[in-house]
Amino acid sequence: MIKLRVSLFAALLSCLVCSVAQAQTKPQTSAPAPKDEIVVTGVRIPKGPFPLTATSEQRDGKSATARGTAEDARMFVRCARPHNAQLLRGVIDGPPNQESSQWALDRIIRFNQGCFSGFPQVLPPEPSPYYGVCNPQLDDLGVSICHAFYDRGALLEYVLRTYAPDLALTTGQMLDPAIRKRFRDREAKRGKRRFREDHIYFNIVACIVALQPELASQMLRIAPNAPAETDLRNALIGLSARCFPATAKKIVVNSLQFRIYVTDALYFWEVAVRGTDTLIPDIVAERTRAEDNAATAH
Repeated sequence: MIKLRVSLFAALLSCLVCSVAQAQTKPQTSAPAPKDEIVVTGVRIPKGPFPLTATSEQRDGKSATARGTAEDARMFVRCARPHNAQLLRGVIDGPPNQESSQWALDRIIRFNQGCFSGFPQVLPPEPSPYYGVCNPQLDDLGVSICHAFYDRGALLEYVLRTYAPDLALTTGQMLDPAIRKRFRDREAKRGKRRFREDHIYFNIVACIVALQPELASQMLRIAPNAPAETDLRNALIGLSARCFPATAKKIVVNSLQFRIYVTDALYFWEVAVRGTDTLIPDIVAERTRAEDNAATAH
């Protein structure tokens, strides 16, 4: 049994063209789906059996705090709906664990503190960039989790739904050498400060998205924790054996983290497809100026 978040080696993205070419299949027809498949927005999600078996961590299903934190983050974003392009770019496009990225998330939270669950209303808040670094929460199993990780994940989905609502990666795009090179070059520069486990996890999921781009693109069209999300996760992992060690038979994942990593990989593959630096456009509005002024004050 292999745990995706720790024990897997980083997939070599330079070799993806071979795997993707081998995995490429004929386009799906509009014929009714068989009983072992479900259909989401016209794309079939097979239900196995697969070469690899994916299961959720035991603690993931029992941890009310982790699920509550993820839902709090989604509620925050739905309430705040941030439009400050500079801050959003700092959070989404900025290098992981870099102080500027952490400050950007902290500033978004402080400016929209009325939407943020747990922000102190009486006692003084923690000094910046506390809410963008981790903002640790102790889960019901005594394990500390970072609220900031889920806040960025919720912002990722918000940005993709807002600025790339029709995102639909294709196998043809993944076979394009120029697109692959742009993705590799950006991650080589941007990912220098990733923690080891984060680096491994992101590279593996980026490989999965490259092998199954049509399926992975459906993640944003499925509600978190829905049965279809489980089917999609099982299919993405089960059909992506090339992204794992040859000896792997069973992959154990944290479903909440997996969704965020898939969303992260989708974002940066789409950036590479478009040949741009960001999906977040320049937005000049009175609200943006007000956010800048208020966030600077904090």
